[in-house]
Amino acid sequence: MYSLSRLVFSLLMVVLVIGNFYAAFSGYRQGLDIAEDMLAERLRQKHQLLVGEMQEHGVEVDHPFVEETLYQFYKHDEVQFASKNAKESIWLAPQPGLNFVAFEGYRWRSYSVDVEGGTLLVAERYDTYINVLEKLLVSAVLPLVWMIPLIAIAILLIIRIGLKPLTNMAKALSTRSDTDFSPIVIERPTRELAVVIQSLNHLLAKLGAAFDREQRFASYAAHELRSPVTSMKLSLHNLATSPLLSENSSYQTLQLNVERMQNTIEQLLLLAKIGDEQAMASRESLSLQDVLAELIAGMYSRIETRQQSIELCSDEHHLTANRFALEGALSNLLDNAIKYTPPGGQILVSVKQRHQAIDIVVEDSGPGIPGQDRARVFERFYRVGADRHNSGVKGTGLGLSIVAQCLFIHGGDIQLSRSDTLGGLCVRMTLPQEVKV
Repeated sequence: MYSLSRLVFSLLMVVLVIGNFYAAFSGYRQGLDIAEDMLAERLRQKHQLLVGEMQEHGVEVDHPFVEETLYQFYKHDEVQFASKNAKESIWLAPQPGLNFVAFEGYRWRSYSVDVEGGTLLVAERYDTYINVLEKLLVSAVLPLVWMIPLIAIAILLIIRIGLKPLTNMAKALSTRSDTDFSPIVIERPTRELAVVIQSLNHLLAKLGAAFDREQRFASYAAHELRSPVTSMKLSLHNLATSPLLSENSSYQTLQLNVERMQNTIEQLLLLAKIGDEQAMASRESLSLQDVLAELIAGMYSRIETRQQSIELCSDEHHLTANRFALEGALSNLLDNAIKYTPPGGQILVSVKQRHQAIDIVVEDSGPGIPGQDRARVFERFYRVGADRHNSGVKGTGLGLSIVAQCLFIHGGDIQLSRSDTLGGLCVRMTLPQEVKV
């Protein structure tokens, strides 16, 4: 994931630096070309001056040029006259026109033309001229380079100001809860961002309405079914006193289905309540050892009926959490372990502290969950093998969904694996010790 402001800043800086250096290099090269033309024009003017003096005073000329300038007149295979700094030298013999010649360890820019039956050469020290010119050009180009940091700061400020509405929207979205579907309000948004906010608010309104409908339907349906199912269960309990019905297979199947329906309704109510943000906002410090001990004690009659053994390995660990949600998640994990562990099997519950988090591990000696199904068991109403599970247990498909919802509101995590100790399923639930409300 990359930062939009950094990307824009980096691209603009790359363009700025490349553009600046290109402009500086182009200016430098253009300055050199202009200087070359000026030097060539000056050599031509000096050449014309010498030609004029030759025509006026005869062939012998002694013009007092500076030391960085030399001239020679070559005729009849020898140097007829030359400047003081080139009198004792041999003919430099350049090609006609503008050329470069080497003399006394320096590079000279020369201009030679045939005149008066011979060849007149005028040359200037090229390095002296170019050094002065380069200093002038560098002094002109350096301010452009020095301006890059100032321009970079200006660009960074402009980008931050321009992206401030987007940053504010990102902060508003990151701080709101997952069940908050209220409209997003950003002060002075840009024209482009206003369209995004309008579309996002429209989507949030639709999601909020759909979420409310789902919550109301699950809650209302569960509440409405609770009373008649309780009445049916009471009637079945009264009919059980009849010896003709107590051993009837159809009656027993009906009784199991009613119990299953009641369990599903209770799970739906629990799921609806855990999904209520206001109800889950309260937090308190809880002793995990006490909570687990109370839950196990409440289920011990079932464990004893199935002749199972359960062991709780925990020191005194405290956790800041919502009691209702935490007890709902742990009771579902324990309920699953009891249901899917065969008679005479073992269940192991352990609590361990790891840095600023607490691991609650529930292991059993049941059939476990195949690897390909572990990602889907947290979906609502999903059951491994549907009603044809190896254990023969018919569940509601809501237990692990409730656990996942509890972990979601507490910022926790859950992992399913095979138990190395008991050979069945191992559920590791990780919760932070301090939960931010």
